[in-house]
Amino acid sequence: MLIVVGASISSTLAQGLHPDTIPVKNWPLHRSSEQAMGDQNLALAGGTSNLVFVAITPCRIVDTRTEGGSGKPTPFGPPSLVAGQARVVPIGLSNCGVPAASAYSLNFISITPLGQTVAWIAAWPDDTTWPGTVILNALQGGIVANSALVASGADGGIQVLSTNNGDLVIDLNGYYVQAATVQGPTGPQGPPGNTGIGGAVGPPGPPGTPGPAGSQGVQGIQGVAGTNGALGPIGPPVTFQGTWSIATTYSTGDAVFFNGSSYISLSSGNIANIPSSGVPWALLAQQGATGLTGASGSNGTNGTNGTNGAQGPQGIAGATGSPGPPQMFVAQFSNIGAATSFAGLNGPITNQTISAVATIMSSACTFNALYIAGTITGSVAPDVLTFTLMKNGVATTMTASMSLSIAGATVISTDTSHPFSAVAGDSVAIQVFQTNTVAPPLVRMSATTQCQ
Repeated sequence: MLIVVGASISSTLAQGLHPDTIPVKNWPLHRSSEQAMGDQNLALAGGTSNLVFVAITPCRIVDTRTEGGSGKPTPFGPPSLVAGQARVVPIGLSNCGVPAASAYSLNFISITPLGQTVAWIAAWPDDTTWPGTVILNALQGGIVANSALVASGADGGIQVLSTNNGDLVIDLNGYYVQAATVQGPTGPQGPPGNTGIGGAVGPPGPPGTPGPAGSQGVQGIQGVAGTNGALGPIGPPVTFQGTWSIATTYSTGDAVFFNGSSYISLSSGNIANIPSSGVPWALLAQQGATGLTGASGSNGTNGTNGTNGAQGPQGIAGATGSPGPPQMFVAQFSNIGAATSFAGLNGPITNQTISAVATIMSSACTFNALYIAGTITGSVAPDVLTFTLMKNGVATTMTASMSLSIAGATVISTDTSHPFSAVAGDSVAIQVFQTNTVAPPLVRMSATTQCQ
């Protein structure tokens, strides 16, 4: 192991210098034989004799001064050395740009106030114990410098130790590395040799015979065709039952006419359910759009008026004809939260104002039947709904009520005992009164009236 070499106990006293004015300067090297680490140093280096010295421009490695120092970071800068505490200096990590070498040529400067003694300062490899050698004495304090060759540890670092508190400055002007790690300059490239004579090209070989063709594989077995599935059941026959009536019970396959379209019943026991495209009905034939009105023909010429003949005797009055088909009005709507609301004879509109929904009669007829149906479609709550026909804003005697308390169950009620007459221009509406106004259930309802 290489240890401290070239150490000197003698000191150079420069007591007149101020600590802030210590320059970085070179110092004399040892003999050329010492630069190669020969003689006694070879033994100290463990027999390693192939070290080569590499000189550099002097560079400050360490300056522990807080004031007037180089401003380096720890461990290369402050704080000052503490008596008896060794400090590791990783020279290969400094800003002097040198590698982790085997040894370094260093100049040590001890700085304390004049009269503050520094018995000695030592430096040795950072991976060994102190070998007992020192590199500097400053028995009178002040600024004292000495140069030394210091071996390093395996990582290229050294450690320093002072017997007393004080600052230390270390400058570097070269380092020692193994000769194998120093590569000399590359020599000049020699001239190229003469190009040899190319050999003759040999004749091409004969083509090889083609290989035999492989035998054809066996054809796979054809798969068996799958069997046809069974025919589905034939649906029920369609039985047309004319115009839909709220009072008629329809069976599966019964078809009805309603509002210009036809519908087919999907289940038996179908009563008081207004035909639609949903269960228990299915749309059979949709009403077509109204065709365009044809162009009007030109009016013919008026003929000459004939002379009035004598008035004949009045004939016997004929028998009264049979009444025409009844007018059917169907209103579908849901109850609202008000206690009293109104609906027209047709359509889904309901309102709390009678004039907004009343139906104006286009001809005279007698109302002789009222059919109502209702189903709870939302949350369940008991409710009683009363339907009353109103003529010109006044209640008539035709009325019907129903009580509801079960979700999904349809309740039906009728009144055919209190007919009343209306003429063209009369307004007719349906008044709906419900008893539950706090949290009434949502009820889907229909009201069908017949006027003869």
